[in-house]
Amino acid sequence: MNRKTASEIVAGIFVIALGMLTLFKALFGWTLDISAASFWALVIMAVAITSIIHRGVRFYNVVFLIIGGWIIINDLGLLGRHTFLTLVAIIIIAFGMWIVYNAVKASVVGNSTSADMNDFIHFSNSFNNVKIANSSKSFKGGHITSTFGTITIDLSQIAIQSNAIIDISATFGSIIIIMPRNIPYRTDVTPVFGTFINNAPIVPPTNGLPFLMIKGSTVFGTCTLK
Repeated sequence: MNRKTASEIVAGIFVIALGMLTLFKALFGWTLDISAASFWALVIMAVAITSIIHRGVRFYNVVFLIIGGWIIINDLGLLGRHTFLTLVAIIIIAFGMWIVYNAVKASVVGNSTSADMNDFIHFSNSFNNVKIANSSKSFKGGHITSTFGTITIDLSQIAIQSNAIIDISATFGSIIIIMPRNIPYRTDVTPVFGTFINNAPIVPPTNGLPFLMIKGSTVFGTCTLK
């Protein structure tokens, strides 16, 4: 979607919002006075809506949209006591809905795998489910990070010319690595309230031959070798 179309959509949404406020004034006597807080809340919501249109639904832009809406509703006097606690509760509910959304999305598009041929990988995933297959014939290692999401890396087709190190970090997330069957490997993963599971076939290191090293940490997360 181009910027012109996105801008027109945002403008249309605010015209609809203005019409609804006018309707509510006519029906319920609500005031149309816009305070500084409501003005900036509208700006925050505009940025969030534009981000959703351009980048799709993300947890952060949904949170900004909720915060903007909460400020306006609170400014209208529609929230009672414990307004901050109400905002926290709404964000927690949104986070739970986001987890469910990602689970459903993963079940629908779970077979979609992105191809990659880079010798050095750098994958970072948050609040999503990602599958990548690397087929580099001169693989050198890299970094894999997962936060509140799942990332699956298929390395079964790689080849290495020298020792390769993969540094992993799973924080409230999951990393799954499908290991090559003919390359020796070593592991040095430290679980911190997390788990490290090695279900890959054992290919012990051989003197003089390069090996693959998997190292890093799992903090309330999981790393699984297959």
